[in-house]
Amino acid sequence: MKIKNLYILCTIPLFSLIVFQNYQLKRQLNESFRIGLDLSQKLELDYDQAPSIGSPQARIEIIIFSDFNCPICKEATEMIANLQRRNPGLIRFVYKHFPIEPDSLLKAKIACGGYAQGKFWEIHDLLQAGYSGTKLEKMASSIGVDMGELNKEVDSGLYNGLINQDIEDAKELGIWGTPAIFINGYKVAFPNELIMEQMIKLILIKMETND
Repeated sequence: MKIKNLYILCTIPLFSLIVFQNYQLKRQLNESFRIGLDLSQKLELDYDQAPSIGSPQARIEIIIFSDFNCPICKEATEMIANLQRRNPGLIRFVYKHFPIEPDSLLKAKIACGGYAQGKFWEIHDLLQAGYSGTKLEKMASSIGVDMGELNKEVDSGLYNGLINQDIEDAKELGIWGTPAIFINGYKVAFPNELIMEQMIKLILIKMETND
């Protein structure tokens, strides 16, 4: 009997936590749909020069303003990659820079150099994995990046204007922190994979209704 009572006492807090988490998720979903799918909140975003992965004809476009030193940004990009894997051909993922501090600004410039050599996503993954300095250069060289040329371009300030434009775009949209995510122009209120998946479903329904 004592063991049974102990089991009950141990499971009550766990059950309460699960109930609370479900309540929080439901509240976030409701808030996300209210804000993200309000037609008055749809924004037109300029991303013609931004790195992207996925078909330009994809019905869903997910744009992220991100910082390489932001751990939540790393989680968010992994969520978006998961959504792409589960929905082949449906999603185009677009990356915009919004570095908050000098170190992340340098990483953004390095990523731009990778983009110029057709290796943005490879460099992106290395930077998000925490590679830097000689380790980054060694790993990047092993996948075909000309680090000598990339470093010269970064030092010359070649990519300053591109990154500054992304930052200005973010500020015009009222963005002051990362990650900031938009799905077909609708802002994601909370960077959560389930929320984004449900938003995509509702957006597709809205698109079909309007056709």
